[in-house]
Amino acid sequence: MNPFIRVATGLFILTLGAFLLPNAFASAPATHMAYLSVTSGSEFRFIECVTDACDQPNDILLSTDAIAAYAIVNGADQKGFIAYLGNHGAKKGLFSLKCTNGNCSQHTIEGLVAMTATIGELSVAMRGNGTPFITYFNANDHLLHAYACDDAACKSGKDRVLDTVVNNGVKSVVKISPDGNPAILYWGAVTPLHFLV
Repeated sequence: MNPFIRVATGLFILTLGAFLLPNAFASAPATHMAYLSVTSGSEFRFIECVTDACDQPNDILLSTDAIAAYAIVNGADQKGFIAYLGNHGAKKGLFSLKCTNGNCSQHTIEGLVAMTATIGELSVAMRGNGTPFITYFNANDHLLHAYACDDAACKSGKDRVLDTVVNNGVKSVVKISPDGNPAILYWGAVTPLHFLV
């Protein structure tokens, strides 16, 4: 069944609006989507469309752990990469999920930053060298952070604070500018809108 029809019939709810981050569809290819199924409890799922009409999608369960926020981009290998705030087993924090095949039935999950809670939103963009760049709100210090992955699967990387004003950067969007560097738009409780290049 087409996932867009499922939205209309109420069998599944794609995470548009409040649950979906601003760049979750914009950076991903039209054939790859991630969503939370709220009618089936806590299911984090991945869709790969195999036709232009997406009338026979591959719908894969990724996790039943609690997911607070996520963003998806297409990797240089044309397979999905997802950054998310939430749980993985008993761990909580920022995680990366790298699809190792087209429909993401095979994937790896890496714990990037441990946190005591997961609030706020995040964004991810793929740099020209094929490595993800993630902006996220860190619930430990209530600051906007960036995590620059060292490799395509984000098995390691560097974490740094982008704004030292508490509660700025609760929401952020990152894109790669024409010069190859991240460009970040973010807003928060203290000042409404910032642009960082």
